[in-house]
Amino acid sequence: MRRPFSLFYVPTGSGDTKETERLAAAWRIQTAISSAVNTANQGNRMAVIFITGSSTGIGLATAVAFGRAGHDVFATMRNPDRAPELASIAAKERLPIEVLPMDVDNDASVGKAVAGVLAESGRIDVLVNNAGIAVTGPVEELPLAEFRRVMETNYFGSLRCVQAVVRGMRERRSGHIINVSSIQGRISIPSYAAYAASKCALEAASEALAQETKSFGIKVSIVEPGMIATCLGQTAGGSSE
Repeated sequence: MRRPFSLFYVPTGSGDTKETERLAAAWRIQTAISSAVNTANQGNRMAVIFITGSSTGIGLATAVAFGRAGHDVFATMRNPDRAPELASIAAKERLPIEVLPMDVDNDASVGKAVAGVLAESGRIDVLVNNAGIAVTGPVEELPLAEFRRVMETNYFGSLRCVQAVVRGMRERRSGHIINVSSIQGRISIPSYAAYAASKCALEAASEALAQETKSFGIKVSIVEPGMIATCLGQTAGGSSE
């Protein structure tokens, strides 16, 4: 049976450096979801792209890639003051990227950020749910509070953003939602149960969402990176992206 959503696997990179690998991963993701931008870019209108988890890694590199392509990028992160790299790149290259503070775990924070973008641009064409955290530990020993914390960001955080933007997409009958999952959304490994469970849940919700929104012209994609050299992968004991 044909899947109702688009699925893109991003294999483990083979770059000579961590920076090369990170940029290669972002390039693969940009290529995989280019149809989202092409769909939104009608009548020579550049897409308005809303990205979560843009402080480091794949989120940062993806924001830069779309900014360099000329699209209007709103890149969110919990604390922009602690992660100035993206703003610095945007200013230096004069890219159409605006960095916004947003915590995907907080209803009010997400609502405020989305409302601000809609007030400024009138629409959000593409949502990239990239924000995520990872903790490690065996199921027997990892506190349930840690399972809940990972699920809150990786699963509920993504759903919170989807709910904030999907109504506008439905009314315009156009949009693309890209949920950045993981290969662990399919295959779990020891000590990563909390992370893998959150990604499995995200993929299940994405499949249902794709069927619910297809008739309204909204596309849903899942991106499954392999092991990429980002802050999330390097310090999985409790890192965020």
